[in-house]
Amino acid sequence: MFYKLYCTHLVLLTFVLYEVTSFSGFQMEPSDISQTEGEPVYFNCIVRKLDDSEYVSWLHNGHKISNNGVIITNTYSHYSMDFDSAFGSYNLRIQQVQRRDKGGYTCTVYDSNDQIVEKSRTANFTVSEIPQQQYPICSSTKTSYRIGQRVVLQCISEKTTPLALLKWVHNIGGSESGLKESVNGIGKSFGTWIVLYLLMFQRTHSLSGFNKEPGNENQAEGDLTYFNCIVRGLDETHYVSWLHNGRKISKNYDILSDTNRYSIDIDSNSRKYNFEIENTQRQDKGEYVCAVYDSSDSIVVRSRTANLTVSEIPQEPYPICHNAKLSYSAGQSVLLSCISEKTSPLAHLKWKHNSIDLTTGLSEDTSSGNYKVSYSFIARQSHNRDIFICELTTSVNPTIRRNCSIGPINVLYAPVVRIEQTSDVILGNEAIFICYSDANPQEATYQWSFDPPIDETMYYLENEFILRIKKTTNSLNGIQVICKVTNSIGSESNKLIIKVKTRGVIADNEDVDYDKAIDENKDISDSKKVNKNQQMLQTKSPTINNSNTNSDISISLVVIIALVCIIVILGLALIPVGYMRYTRRQPSDTISRGRPVSIPDVYFEPRDHIDLMLPQLGITAPWMRTVGVQVPGECEYDVTYNTQVMPQPRQVYYTQRMYPASSL
Repeated sequence: MFYKLYCTHLVLLTFVLYEVTSFSGFQMEPSDISQTEGEPVYFNCIVRKLDDSEYVSWLHNGHKISNNGVIITNTYSHYSMDFDSAFGSYNLRIQQVQRRDKGGYTCTVYDSNDQIVEKSRTANFTVSEIPQQQYPICSSTKTSYRIGQRVVLQCISEKTTPLALLKWVHNIGGSESGLKESVNGIGKSFGTWIVLYLLMFQRTHSLSGFNKEPGNENQAEGDLTYFNCIVRGLDETHYVSWLHNGRKISKNYDILSDTNRYSIDIDSNSRKYNFEIENTQRQDKGEYVCAVYDSSDSIVVRSRTANLTVSEIPQEPYPICHNAKLSYSAGQSVLLSCISEKTSPLAHLKWKHNSIDLTTGLSEDTSSGNYKVSYSFIARQSHNRDIFICELTTSVNPTIRRNCSIGPINVLYAPVVRIEQTSDVILGNEAIFICYSDANPQEATYQWSFDPPIDETMYYLENEFILRIKKTTNSLNGIQVICKVTNSIGSESNKLIIKVKTRGVIADNEDVDYDKAIDENKDISDSKKVNKNQQMLQTKSPTINNSNTNSDISISLVVIIALVCIIVILGLALIPVGYMRYTRRQPSDTISRGRPVSIPDVYFEPRDHIDLMLPQLGITAPWMRTVGVQVPGECEYDVTYNTQVMPQPRQVYYTQRMYPASSL
């Protein structure tokens, strides 16, 4: 049986959230603000991620006023930075707003070359001006008037934005007639009444509202959410709380909720009570209100309601792939399902086969609690052992890519049969026919037949898929050999017409490798139960004999070549040995007659002696050996003849034994 092999690579695309190492945008940008002169103001700037070489600066009307957390000019001494590099916070705070502070404020990211990488939106800051302390100034054109004479009184104030309200009062009541206004660099009010009372300007220190209120936010699940709340004129008996869907979750510094993801960013100087949510979750969505309470826990004033929308990301187990059946028959309909959470917004589910996106046969279903994308197709033989992959992505976080797979798909199909012969059918020779089958399930039965039938003694089966005809005759020419294979799905057959050729005719068809055919069907034959009562005849055809003869000749040739190589290698190895043996320099000496006399390479003459005993010392003289050695100049130094029993000079030897110098 022939097996069709499929090479399937399953690529698991597993991605985890990763950190982007370069600037990736602003999480919060400054917004337009209008503030009263003398009050504090707060501009927000939160960046997602910076490169090590990048830094953040604030620009006021195009002029750089800060580098990261440092104000770089003395002109803006009432400015400060609320700086936290780990959090990505580069907020700008103005302690007491002055008129010159109005204008455009931009949060800007620079690279190491001081080139602008990215700018936030420009926030326009409007300052509500208050006349200076010396105003209003009252004056009269004359010091005295006659009865019936027109009296002109002047009340002067600065020309501010917005203009101050000047009102003349007579006998406590207001004067509305005879008034005239003029704006010429300064504001003036004219009247015809004698001034009895003046209305002076005074700044209120009671609570009058919010300098900054929270705005609507749309955050991805897992990101940071930030709500602003800056109050104006907070009384000592008041406190600030945040409400989530009407439930109090904070009181000044304290978080009243059980979660540890909430925190309050408080600055008593600027009266800032900003609310932060780390790792935003789905349950955080809803309405948020910044409210001021009095000592009796009654709401004094509340900000506008800010709505938080959480863009949801499917949880980690998703996507989940589902296959309705374990196996399919060829021609059946296959339905594969890919399931994800029903999130807002919906995730994107995509089916792939052999790394190619599938665009047809898809259907979506959101009627249940989950979001499901199904792929249907008709099973074919080519789909057997195939793998289908479903990939999940989401617009909320493009870096998230998860997948699941179904397969290998088990497709059952009837056998696909073909017959091949190992070589041309030569008259008088043995002929071999092989039946190949590709089927699923593989368990199948083989049935051989001839059309028209032939004598059963002319052929035998080597195994169920190899047929041998012992000796071909002319009567076999044109006969059809039929192989029928049957499995649990169905049956299929194939036939081959025998063409008998005489010797010397060149075969038109390429010979089939018999050994390869045996290997291809080995797994099938091993899985079958062999009938032990069946007698297998072994017949060798002339073609096989010729093949064996050629094989013997090839082996002999290989052995001869190997022996020649070994002889050549040994000959090359002996060349240096012979050279060293027969070309070595022989030492010689020459006598007066000019005849060279050979002498040994090395000779020595040992001499042993004992020094005379020194009577005055009363000790035994040491035994010593002196060796004379002569070697040729080219010989290496041989330590064999370097014998020195006493390595020290005699004088040193006796000196060590406290001999006097005169005795030596």
